[in-house]
Amino acid sequence: MTRRAATFYELLGVGREATADDIRTGYRRRAQKFHPDKYRGKGDAAAIMAQINRAYEVLSDASRRTAYDSDMDAAVQGSRVVPIAPLGIGGWPWYVLCATLCVILLALGFIALRTLAPQRATYVPGPAAAATLPVEPVNAVAAPEIKPWQAPEARAVPLADDPVSRLVRDGVLAPAQRATPQR
Repeated sequence: MTRRAATFYELLGVGREATADDIRTGYRRRAQKFHPDKYRGKGDAAAIMAQINRAYEVLSDASRRTAYDSDMDAAVQGSRVVPIAPLGIGGWPWYVLCATLCVILLALGFIALRTLAPQRATYVPGPAAAATLPVEPVNAVAAPEIKPWQAPEARAVPLADDPVSRLVRDGVLAPAQRATPQR
């Protein structure tokens, strides 16, 4: 956030309706307080004193003071910019209307959520829960009993269970076509 520059009246510690004597008194008080010989180590005393001298120079002359006041009024009027709202609407009634519509839409959404979404059963632990929970679930299907795992039975493998014997047994190959292994 930027800091606003002090006006000449604030620098001298007087009001805008101050007389020439009030301006002179304010200048003398500030000059004694912020003089570089007395204001050592507390900041840039020379710069503060230069600002005080410039303020007194402008405000002590009546024509320059009038010009300064008119410039200050123009600056204040220029800083009051009316915010432009979209479509030419705005102001606090529109903010209230928008906030009200938001609350209504949120309420309708919550109501729709509560009525259309399935409700989950809540479980309350303790002895009171046993009395409230149904003994048999409403839409339950009986599941088959799960038996523990058992090792499969060992079966006897015939000796002629190699692939060629299987093809001969199935009739794909004739017994004469079988190749004899060479030793």
